[in-house]
Amino acid sequence: MGKGFFTLAFGVSLLVPTLADRGQPSAVAVDAGGLGLKPTSHPRLPGDLSQLWLVPAPATGSGRAAPARAAASSEFVAAVKLEVDSNFAKALPILVQPSVRQGALGPYAEYYQGLAELRLGRPSDARRTFQALALKNPLGYLVEATALREAECDEALGDQTAAMEVYERLVFAPRV
Repeated sequence: MGKGFFTLAFGVSLLVPTLADRGQPSAVAVDAGGLGLKPTSHPRLPGDLSQLWLVPAPATGSGRAAPARAAASSEFVAAVKLEVDSNFAKALPILVQPSVRQGALGPYAEYYQGLAELRLGRPSDARRTFQALALKNPLGYLVEATALREAECDEALGDQTAAMEVYERLVFAPRV
């Protein structure tokens, strides 16, 4: 190890007790044996790995994935492909099925349902779908995508004020 590493370690060892004396939180935990690391703060992983993002369901006794979950995932993928091909009328009935709306991809199925409704000329239905999804506090991409589609619905309905409120809500939303 280089001289710089030991200099850094020595500096941290001097700094940590000083911060602790001042009552300030420290980014580095100190144990009796010297410098230690804190565990990463994250939610516990579920026992069922199929609850994780895009992890296949556990195999049945036959060695194949659980049929119901595999079928729902396949239907979701088929519906998204239909939407990519602008075949919203065929995608919509698939996306409203309860089995497709389960699991980690459920919020995405709801988003694609709203998109299909919007593209089929049903902006009122689509706006209700996007508003319902927003109330469920989706994560990641869906936060902004849902709001943008809701504003698009407002514009399609001629409600520019509502659309502007959605855009302003997005602009002033806290960033992570």
